[in-house]
Amino acid sequence: GSIFVINVPSWFSVIWNVVKPMVDDVTKQKITIMKYGNEAITKALMEKIDIQNIPPEYGGRSMPLGQSPEELQFMEHFKSLNRAAA
Repeated sequence: GSIFVINVPSWFSVIWNVVKPMVDDVTKQKITIMKYGNEAITKALMEKIDIQNIPPEYGGRSMPLGQSPEELQFMEHFKSLNRAAA
């Protein structure tokens, strides 16, 4: 597996440098942290993910973020929970 942390703000490196020593070496090797730059982000994602499964926001050809049936169902579920709690 891999973890991509994308579009991190400049202050993220401070937090990551505090947390990183507590993260197992094998896990650290699976984490890719990327600031900005669409070309670099797309290239890094394509090393692990087929272009058809990368959202267009990151240079791919899948559904836009937040538009998959699972994401829409998830959002509707929490809207209904919030309505019930109100």
